[in-house]
Amino acid sequence: MSGGGQKDARKEVGTAYRASDLQRRYRELLDHAKDRPVQVLDRDGSALGVERWEKLVFEHDLREHAARAAQLIHAYGSHQGRPASEWARLTPYPWIAGLAQRSLDEFVSELQFRVLDAAQKGTIDELEAFLRGARLSSESRAPLGGQGHRLAELRSLAYHKAIAVRLAADPAVIESARARVQYWLEQGGPVHPAYAERWRSILELPPESVADVITRDDEAARDLRQCTPFLGVLTQRERDDIARRVRQEAGVR
Repeated sequence: MSGGGQKDARKEVGTAYRASDLQRRYRELLDHAKDRPVQVLDRDGSALGVERWEKLVFEHDLREHAARAAQLIHAYGSHQGRPASEWARLTPYPWIAGLAQRSLDEFVSELQFRVLDAAQKGTIDELEAFLRGARLSSESRAPLGGQGHRLAELRSLAYHKAIAVRLAADPAVIESARARVQYWLEQGGPVHPAYAERWRSILELPPESVADVITRDDEAARDLRQCTPFLGVLTQRERDDIARRVRQEAGVR
């Protein structure tokens, strides 16, 4: 082989080794990025981040949901005392116009904690299932008029009867509710302080007494249940099953 040929061969070998080294470093970077974000400096000094795609998508979607929830809460707070049909179109959830006031209060309160729960769990699946269920319930309940209002009360009562069964068996249920009420008091909302204080007093009672209070079918208990601190105790499937049963018992399809 001529000297030029040997030189070309060495060049090719050298190039191959450099490419392999680059690939190895790239592989190491990707492996590290699976565990936590990796910072990479570009040649112009810009800092770039590398991390799992699904994590980036989750964070983007969660920010979108949080922004929509904030928009709803702002509209809700700015239009207190006015029916949702007048301002629902100003929110990302125009279908809430079909919700009775008690159901609307419950939806606004629960949505906030569904967003927080999604952030803690690292998935928005349950949050989106909750929104789909709430929209379906709203749209199917819209033509019911006054009957829809009572149906919402019966559904909330049935939810709390299911929750009451768990109070003695799982102390964490009451502890979580206490933490939520404390959050309401510290933040000054979204629940009115008078209701938050009432809930704080109730949650200091023994579990069997709490169960008795939350399952009464009187006006005071109905008012309390519309701003319940027991959000997230029942799964979406459990809530759907209960809602379906209540509608069947009420003769509503």
